[in-house]
Parts: sequence; structure tokens; C-alpha cells
Amino acid sequence: MKFIPSSSAVAASFRSVKTYMVAHKIASAILIVAVLGTVFVGYRSATKAATPTRYVVEMVKTGAVAAVISGSGQVSASNQVSLVSKTSGEITAIRVKAGQHVYKGQVIASVDLGTAGTDLQTAELQLKQAETSNSTSLTSSSESADKAQSDLTSARESALNTLTSSYGTLDQVIVDLNDLYSTFGYLPPNEGDAVLRADQSAGSAAFIDAQTTLKSAEAQTSTVTRSSTNDDVQRALTTAYNAAHSVAKASALAQTAAQYARTQKNTSGSNQTLATQAWSTVSNDVSNSNSQVTALLSASQSITSALNAITDANSHVTDVSSGSGALDIRSAELNVQAKEQAYNDHFVIAPFDGVIAQVSGNVGSQASGSTGIATLI
Repeated sequence: MKFIPSSSAVAASFRSVKTYMVAHKIASAILIVAVLGTVFVGYRSATKAATPTRYVVEMVKTGAVAAVISGSGQVSASNQVSLVSKTSGEITAIRVKAGQHVYKGQVIASVDLGTAGTDLQTAELQLKQAETSNSTSLTSSSESADKAQSDLTSARESALNTLTSSYGTLDQVIVDLNDLYSTFGYLPPNEGDAVLRADQSAGSAAFIDAQTTLKSAEAQTSTVTRSSTNDDVQRALTTAYNAAHSVAKASALAQTAAQYARTQKNTSGSNQTLATQAWSTVSNDVSNSNSQVTALLSASQSITSALNAITDANSHVTDVSSGSGALDIRSAELNVQAKEQAYNDHFVIAPFDGVIAQVSGNVGSQASGSTGIATLI
């Protein structure tokens, strides 16, 4: 069953509250404020709409940022340098003034050059002379190397021709000796006295040896051509030379035997004619075979000489390129660099972009490494 208070009970309760509040005014006031505050906050929370987040957007742009420092004290540049001369002498020009903007490398002032200008010109001239001399020597050495190479080509060509002609001549000498010592020749075997037989025997043995040596030499050198190496050509010449020397020896022995036979045999009539022919033939063979010995030796020496000339010329080219000639040029270059530095030291140069804060030097005054000409910040 639901309880409903009577009106008299409610009135009595109200009077009790009123009596309490009158008796306790401060506590009652605080209680009322607290209740009202709680009601107000609850009401605002219930009725307040959600507020969206808002952003301020603006285009980015460059501009000066001003920073102001308040205080007292001495102001100085963070990058300040006193510009001094690297050499001593009279100041001949000051090319800036206080407050002027300058750039890195700009000439601030100059000091009397003295002999620095002429010293630099002399050094540059000496360098030019060294380069010219070296170039002339290099050209001459290169020309010598080219000539030596040309001489080698000619010597090789001549040597190959000498090989061909020598073998042709020596082959003919062998034919003549074979005819001379054959059974029907002028110096047949086992004929005449003991001396003639001994000469014939020695000459015949030398002929057989020469014939074998020449045949072997021709076989060994048959593959030598213009494309063969210098060593191959030299070996071919040496082989041919040894064969020619063997043939020349056989020819000389045949000449000795023919000469003795001509004095011992009846030289009248047909014998005289035969003796003359044999002597003439073998004498020509001696001359021809000796000529081939000389020609082959000369051809070999020509190639050797040309090869040595090439080596010497190339060595000289190397010496000029990296030896004394190159050292002379390097020495002259270093001298020019030193003179250029000495010349540049007569000019005071800005080491960085900045502003001339002060000009302390004067035209006509003396500059030194310890005296500032201007201050750059």
C-alpha cells in the first residue's frame, strides 16, 4: 500500500527546515550553492552540443625573423678578421672603404711589387725554355727512333735478298766443284803424284762437307720470310754464313789442287786449254764464295746495328720524357709556383664575403705582416 503524507505533515516538515536554516544560515547558504552548482553543471553537460576542432591554415612564405635582445654591453661581429699584408713594403693602393660590401677573393689593397713581377716573368720564361728544349730533344729522339726502325726494315729486306742470292751463288760453286772432282773432271780421284792426290783428297772431302752443310742450311732457312722475327732472320743469316764459309774453304782447297795440277801436267794443246778453264772456274768460285761470306756477315751486322740503334733511341726518348728533361721542367714549374706566390703576396685579398668595418691603412704607409690594413666582418 502506497503511503501518502498528509498536508499537515508536509507543512510541519517545511517549518522544521526553515527553522534549521534560520538557525544555521552559513551552513545552509553553502549547501544551497553546492546544490545549485551541481544542478547547473549537470544541466550544461546534458545540453551542451559537441564543439568541432578548428585549425588556422596559412600559406608558408619567407621573411625576416626579428629577434630583439634587451640589455647593455659591447657588440662585436661573430666573424671578424684583420686584413694584413703577407709581405713588407709601401702600400700603393687601397681599393675599398668602410661600410663597403666585398666578396671572397676581392683585392682589398696592394703593396709595392718591387722585383716580384719581373721575377715571375723570368721564371715563366725559364719554364718555356725548358719545355721547348725538352720538346726539341724528344722530337730529335723520336726521329732517331723512326730512322732506326726504317734502317732495320731496310736491313731485313737486304738480308732476305742476300740469303736468296747467296744460296744461288753457293749452289753454283758446288756444281763447279762437283764437275772438277768427278771422274771426267780436271781433278779426278787417284790421279797424279802423291802431292796432287793429297790435294785432291783434301779438296774432295771439303767439297762433300760443304755440299752437305749448304743443303742443310737451305732447308733450315727455307721458312724465313718478311714476316719472320728479327731473331729468326739473324739465325738464318748465321746458318747461311757458316755454309758459305764451308763452301769458301772447299773452293780454296780446289784452287790449290788445280794450281798444282796445272804445273805438273802437260799444258800444251788441249791440256793447256782445260787447265786454263779449270783454273779460271775455281778462281771465280773462290772469289764468289768469299764474297757471299762477306755479304752474309755484313747483312747480319746491319740488322744488329739497327736493333741497337732502336734500343738507344727508345732509351733516349724515355730519358727525355721522364729523365733529365722532365726534371728540368718540374724544377722550372716549382720555381714559377714560388714566384707566383711571392707575387700574389703583394695583394691583400678578402678571405670571405663580408663588409669592411674599418680601413686603418693608408696609401704610402709601410705594410707588414703585423700591421692591419682593414677589418672585415
